[in-house]
Parts: sequence; C-alpha cells; structure tokens
Amino acid sequence: MRADSVGYSGLDFVVPSDSADLPRSPCRALHIGGTGTVVVDPADGKTTAVAIPVVAGETLRLQVKRVRKTGTTATRIMAAYGPITKRPPFAPTDFQTLLLWNRSDKVTLAGNLVGTWPDLSGKGQDATASGAQRPTWIADAGNGQPGLVFDGSANLMTSASILTLGGISQLTVWFAGFGSVGATAEIIEYGPSVATIAGTWNLVVDANSASDVQATTHGGATIATEFFSPGTFAAPSFLVVTYDISTAGTQAVIRYNGAAVSTTHGGTASTGAFIDNLVNYANRSGGSFLWKGTMQEVGICTGLLSSSQISQLETYLKSRYRSF
Repeated sequence: MRADSVGYSGLDFVVPSDSADLPRSPCRALHIGGTGTVVVDPADGKTTAVAIPVVAGETLRLQVKRVRKTGTTATRIMAAYGPITKRPPFAPTDFQTLLLWNRSDKVTLAGNLVGTWPDLSGKGQDATASGAQRPTWIADAGNGQPGLVFDGSANLMTSASILTLGGISQLTVWFAGFGSVGATAEIIEYGPSVATIAGTWNLVVDANSASDVQATTHGGATIATEFFSPGTFAAPSFLVVTYDISTAGTQAVIRYNGAAVSTTHGGTASTGAFIDNLVNYANRSGGSFLWKGTMQEVGICTGLLSSSQISQLETYLKSRYRSF
C-alpha cells in the first residue's frame, strides 16, 4: 500500500499487544483494513484501553501509543507516521480541546438497539444505556447518515463516567439531529437541571416559551437563556452553542444550521466554573423530561472555539447532515 493512499507518509503493519507500545510510538493515525473494534491507548496517557468501533477503509486520526490485543477485532491495521503529505478531511479530533464526541455511525448494537455510544475523542466518556432505555439505531436518518432514535418515553443515555472540567468556565457544544417540539424535554443536559445548582447547563425543548430550542446555564436563583424559533426542528439540523459563565450577561449563544439566530437573554446569571458531572442524553438527570427525536452527533470542546474553528465545524456538519 502506498503511503499517499491514506494521506500520510510512513506506514507499518500493527501487531496488537497488551504489553508493548508501537515500535515508533506514538503514531499519527491508524488505517483500518477490516471492520471491527480497535482498542487503543491514546498518546496523551490520560486514558487506557479505549475501544473504538471502526470500518474497513477508515483512517482513525488519533495519536496512539499502543494497540491492544485484548478486545481488538479489526484486522489489517496499519500505523501511520511521519509528516502529513496530504491534509486529510476535517474531523472534530482536529480540535485540541475536544472533550467528548459521539457520532451515530459509531455505536455498539444488540440487534438494532444501542447499548453504548462510544466517545471518539479518546477520553473514554462513552454514553451507555440498558434494557428499555436503549434507543433504536436506524441506517438512514437523513442525508444518508444513521441516527439514534429516542422514543420520548423510556429511551435515554448517560455518560459512563463524570467529565472532569478542572474549573473551566467556557464550553462549546454541538448537536446534529432533529425531533419533536411542543413538550418540555431535555436534548442534552450536563448535571442536574436545577436553577439552584451553579455550573450546570442544558439544551432543551421548552413548551413554555415561544422557542423551539433554548440553551440555559444555571446558577443561584437566576438563569441565562438564549432561545430561538426557527420554525421547524423536524428535519436534520445542527446547532453550535457556546456557554460562558466567566462573566455575567449573555452566557449562552446558539447558531442554527450555520447561522446566528435571534436571541434573548433571560436575566443576570451567576458567574463561576462548571462543575464536574455526567452528560445526560435525551433526558434530565434521573430520567425525567425525556426527549422524542433523533441524534446523529454530539460534541463538546473546552473553551470557546474561534470564529474560524466554528466555521470549519459548521462546514463539516452541513456537508454530513444537511441535503441543501
């Protein structure tokens, strides 16, 4: 195989091992020959034995120091080294501040039910569900991309471990999908959605306002909210939301399908830092306010992405999930 066929120079076949790092650790990427799961130790050393579903022909652009034998079922794996000779397409892993990334083409299924939604950031923050809580996976939820369908009555997922934010006060969150409006429900929630708990946030469908979707930060007895009414949330859409609780004033801003939306600020919220907590998908902490809709991608970066980074992210989301 020629090096330029995957966009990198320097390729070695990988012999998975539970005890030995790659000979030229770390590699810049892994090229996958046969579909399965690859279990890796990321080069940052913060996590070990991260299991990532992969498909034949995929290039997993993640710096890796070890490919483990136990749990790895993908075949014909090659490690890519050396300088990039051809820039690969953008992916959220290009962001050094990436904290969490779920995409609907990477799931662990039992039949068509999703038990695990792997975190592709390399941080090991998988979302999980069991029994009746498991959403249904469909192969084409729009624009040829799969999706996780939440029924609004029993389906929900929660991150398998607590996200440790280390006292930061700014986040960038994105979501691709679509769903019902007209009933109050949580699309994504970080921490318990209670106005007296500072350092939490959510992305919620609110039936009690004129909006379809709103983003909220919580703190003390006050809330900072940005909301909008795009007219429909029934077709594949994407949102990019920035949260900033470092100062009072407007603390959440929404972009919808690549454009800024009219917003209203709901009060003067408390300032401070985000707490360490779980991420809830399609529900409020504890399994209430369940959302009915389809999720295709969720991502979180620490800090505020720059305008050029947001443009890059939105171009990627539009190409992947929108047909216009």
